[in-house]
Amino acid sequence: MTLRLHGVQLMRHGDRVLDGVSATIAAGSLCAVVGPNGAGKSTLLDAIAGLVPATGEISWQGAPLTALRPRARAKTVALLEQHSVVPAGTTSAEYVLLGRTPHRGWSDAPTAHDHAMVRAALERAGAGAFAARRVDELSGGERQRVLLARVLAQEPQVLLLDGPTTGLDLAAELQLLELVASLRGDGLAVVAVLHDLNAALAHADQVIVVDRGRVVASGSPLATLTPERIADVFGVRAVGVTGDDGAAGLVFMPLRS
Repeated sequence: MTLRLHGVQLMRHGDRVLDGVSATIAAGSLCAVVGPNGAGKSTLLDAIAGLVPATGEISWQGAPLTALRPRARAKTVALLEQHSVVPAGTTSAEYVLLGRTPHRGWSDAPTAHDHAMVRAALERAGAGAFAARRVDELSGGERQRVLLARVLAQEPQVLLLDGPTTGLDLAAELQLLELVASLRGDGLAVVAVLHDLNAALAHADQVIVVDRGRVVASGSPLATLTPERIADVFGVRAVGVTGDDGAAGLVFMPLRS
């Protein structure tokens, strides 16, 4: 099972935001999308989710996602947006229940199965202890787990995460990345916009480098995140380092003329 993008394009205010994006992402893998600000990373996730009118091929298991009605598409693809809005006073369980909407409709009362799926999603996201707490009372790391639980409650096959660790402290970021990486074992195709290249290097199976709306590289983390490419795309100098455990990492410095 694969998510296939071929020649995906999107125009906005006369500018080409996505310019012939092509990539293949397998189920059971974590694909990190990286690139500088304004490169088109978030727009690409919005296009896959059907939130913006892109052209080109976006298909799952060989079937075009664009042919699906919004509810059917929401059963296949779930998007965790970078700035998710949670209604004031909403408990974690109430918020995660919103993820069941594609399966039951806005006016239908939640079933026992819906509530069971909410509990399962909260537990899978490590947020079971927060079910009765208001989301606006949670820490940043706890809140992100609840937001993740909501999209897991949709029972998607393709999970899109836009900057899932933005604003988290180091410990919360590492814990959430470990959780996101573990979702591969659920058979999901996970596509995450990451701003930390070391996180992509450590956790991703595949990295897509986007610059000015184009894919400039796609492949394994070590093959794509080379010092030469990082200098060209991000405008910084990257030096490879190896930890005591043999894990590869990068140290960044300004480019010098």
